[in-house]
Amino acid sequence: MNITAASPQVFSRPSRATEQTCSPSRPATEWWTVGEQRFDSTADLVSQLKVDDKGAHAVYHYKTTAEAAKPLSNYVRDYAIQGAIGGAVLGVIGVVGINVLGVIGSIMTAGFYGMFEGVGLLAPVAVCTAGGALIGALSAKEGYQEFQENGNTVYGTIMSNNGSLGFHVNDQLQNRVDLATHATAPVEENTPNCTPWWQQSQQTY
Repeated sequence: MNITAASPQVFSRPSRATEQTCSPSRPATEWWTVGEQRFDSTADLVSQLKVDDKGAHAVYHYKTTAEAAKPLSNYVRDYAIQGAIGGAVLGVIGVVGINVLGVIGSIMTAGFYGMFEGVGLLAPVAVCTAGGALIGALSAKEGYQEFQENGNTVYGTIMSNNGSLGFHVNDQLQNRVDLATHATAPVEENTPNCTPWWQQSQQTY
C-alpha cells in the first residue's frame, strides 16, 4: 500500500483569516468499502476491521441529508440545465469557428467562390441548447442511480497506530482522520468558515 508524504494539512480547518477550531462532524448517511467488505457506518468499521502493517485501501461513501432526500425530478432538472449550458457553449464555438473559417477562405481565394456571407448565431445555438438539455435530461436517471449506489466518495488508506485506526485521505501520510473520533462526531454540525474533511476530497457520481 503506497502512502505518500505531503505537506502538513489539517482537515476540517477554517480559513487562514480566522483561528477558529472546526468541530468534528459526519454526514447523515455513511458507509465504507474495504476490498470486498462493506461497513454500514464508521462505528462498524472501527469495531470490525482488522488491518496489517501495510494498511488497507478504503473508500468512504456518504450522502448529506439534503442529497439523500433529493428526488429524481431534481436530477432531471439539474442535468438538463447543465446540458443546455454545454450545448449553448458548443453552439457558439461552432458558429464562430465556421464564420472565421469562412472569412479566411474568402480572403485566401480572393472571393473567387463568392464572398462568405456568414452563419447566423441564434438558430444554431438554440438547436444546440435544446439538444444539450435533452441529452442531459435523458442521462439524469443513470446519474441518479449511480449516486444512490455510490454517493460521494473519498479514497484513501486505513492504517493502525497502536490499535487506533486512521484514514489517510488520498493516501497522504499527513492527512490522517482519527476514525474513532469521526465515528462519534455529531451529524452535519456546521462550524462557520470550515469544510469537513469528507467534503474537501469528495468525488461525486
